[in-house]
Amino acid sequence: MFVVAFPIAPLFALLNNVVEIRLDAKKYTELFKRPIPINCMSIGIWYGILDYMASIAIITNAFVIAFTSDFISQILWKYNHDNSLSTYVEGHLSTFSGEILNSEGQLVNDTCKYWDYRLEHGEASLWWWKLKAVQFIFVV
Repeated sequence: MFVVAFPIAPLFALLNNVVEIRLDAKKYTELFKRPIPINCMSIGIWYGILDYMASIAIITNAFVIAFTSDFISQILWKYNHDNSLSTYVEGHLSTFSGEILNSEGQLVNDTCKYWDYRLEHGEASLWWWKLKAVQFIFVV
């Protein structure tokens, strides 16, 4: 970045890094001593902090599994469809009928399918509500 203004700057940076690495090595091997271990009863306030962080991590992971993967959706589909996933993809495609912009830029009446749980007129289907209920139950 400063090469145009000061062409020798990369050389000085390299020399600085080499000297700093050597000085740090000398400092760590000759000047620092290992701390003397001392017994204590507990880790103090850190136990509560780590316990709280672990609880938050568990809840966060449950939300990630429930709402970003198809794991619960597939289990619910198997439960409702005789332990089979043969119609899983077709059952999760919603349809939209209306004017769609084609590749030439013209509006044409067509039907397209997209991954969602909506009825023909756009409102959420009963399956969507069941899935959301099961996802919240999984988190709880």
